[in-house]
Amino acid sequence: QALASGRGTLVEFYAPWCAECREMAPMMYRLEKEYAGRVNFVLVDGADPKNEQLVSLFSVDGVPHFGFISAERKLLQTLIGNVPRQAMEASLRRL
Repeated sequence: QALASGRGTLVEFYAPWCAECREMAPMMYRLEKEYAGRVNFVLVDGADPKNEQLVSLFSVDGVPHFGFISAERKLLQTLIGNVPRQAMEASLRRL
């Protein structure tokens, strides 16, 4: 659904046990509100076996893992780990 919207999409892979994911959650929540209507935010539990196909498709080998997908459905960039707000915003603006 997100990819069909005609907007860029940020796919965030996380795991419930991931400390960095929990640390980044408040910032990601704020960014989602700031970019509402311009960028889709999709959260995927990378530890859940039902998401194994997506984990493989995005070559996720650690969390947090962020995939930035253009409105044309092309993966533009991947960021992994505790990403600073400035870097995350720069990547979101490119979408």
